[in-house]
Amino acid sequence: MSSHPAQQETILCGIDLGSNSFHMVVARVGKSGQFTFIDRRKEYVRLAAGLRKDGSLKKGTRERALACLSRFGDRLKMIPERNVRVVGTNTFRKAKDPEFFAQAEAALGKSIHVVSGNEEARLVYQGVGFSVHEDGLRLVVDIGGGSTEFILGENDDILETASHYCGCVSWTLRFFKEGKLKREYFEKAIMSARRETGNDVRRFRGKYEIALGSSGTINAIEKVVTSLGFSDEGITSDSLEKLQKFLCDAGHISKVDLPFVSEERKQVLPGGLAILRGIFRTLGVEHMRA
Repeated sequence: MSSHPAQQETILCGIDLGSNSFHMVVARVGKSGQFTFIDRRKEYVRLAAGLRKDGSLKKGTRERALACLSRFGDRLKMIPERNVRVVGTNTFRKAKDPEFFAQAEAALGKSIHVVSGNEEARLVYQGVGFSVHEDGLRLVVDIGGGSTEFILGENDDILETASHYCGCVSWTLRFFKEGKLKREYFEKAIMSARRETGNDVRRFRGKYEIALGSSGTINAIEKVVTSLGFSDEGITSDSLEKLQKFLCDAGHISKVDLPFVSEERKQVLPGGLAILRGIFRTLGVEHMRA
């Protein structure tokens, strides 16, 4: 006996294989198209930290990633392939390790789609659109583990995109080695972020009315600056400067006390903060909301 159409449901799963963390979201879609989230999983794999210059992955990083994907794969066994979308971003774009790619798909039991930087930007903007309904030109910034995406849009329409190879993991490893925090390290990281994005993102300057940040890094920074009393609402240039001083006063990431963010996020916060300060300077951002 077949089920009545009203009782039928569709289960969808989206997996984001980022350079810092892997995310999985499983949702039930009702007849009206309404999403009900039934499972969320997130693991800090830090894939970018294990990427060698030749594009191969270090053994420990590979094992950590495959173990996470195997756990995700166990959850996916009862969901049809057509209802699952697995997306690999910056580190998957840069990796030259076909053996790892094959092992990753085998662990998941599903196909992995590696998207371009511009496609990643489009997906970021589409996601932001579900929670932001204000009219006006929007600048959306997403600081990932290995890359940063910029999107200029209005309502549902994307006008321009950009993607650059600077992320919270790669910048932390490059400029804040062994967890040491100094003002001169931040200034070098900020200037390098500005050079990396270069003239490309200056085309966004003065074109937007609302600045939004969508990544875990920017969400964490907003939480930190408001919790520490550096800002009454959202992220400002002044609050970022105060956060930088707060970190430098600690001198080392192990001495930074931020109970309201995870230990994994805290470890890569310096690189993300430097990139965001560079973006504020380059684009003249006065206020950003996560």
